[in-house]
Amino acid sequence: MSEATRKDLAEFFRLALRTGVCGLSDAVSWADRVIGAEHAPADCYLDLSFCTSTIKAVALLEEAPGQPTPDLALYLLLGHSARLVRKGLLAPATALRRLQVLTTWEAVPESLALDLMRFDDGLDLARMGVHGTEAEVAREFAAFLGEFEEWAPEV
Repeated sequence: MSEATRKDLAEFFRLALRTGVCGLSDAVSWADRVIGAEHAPADCYLDLSFCTSTIKAVALLEEAPGQPTPDLALYLLLGHSARLVRKGLLAPATALRRLQVLTTWEAVPESLALDLMRFDDGLDLARMGVHGTEAEVAREFAAFLGEFEEWAPEV
């Protein structure tokens, strides 16, 4: 597992805010920690520290300096979502829908996009009474997410 850079964490928070799996206060707290750790933090962190709008926070996180490690923010997001599901703070079906929508506006590896689509289709089929149950899909999706929990950042 790669060590996440500040840019990777900024990308994680951007995705987490867009999917609703973390709140603005989490991103602001992280920005405060960055400011405390750096001699001359980038302006985006200073602005994020006082931000009161999720939309503005997403834009500020995009401005974080550096190059992200390919797909790492996505793995961090999956890991964080897994932790929330395991702790009962996020229902598996809700996590699935929030993560699946990610594939419409972010570059997601094809294999992951296909997995999310498969689970989403399974959830739809279960809800229509065509195949399986919502509980079965939720269990399978929670197990799938659990494979990523080791990637979960400390939020």
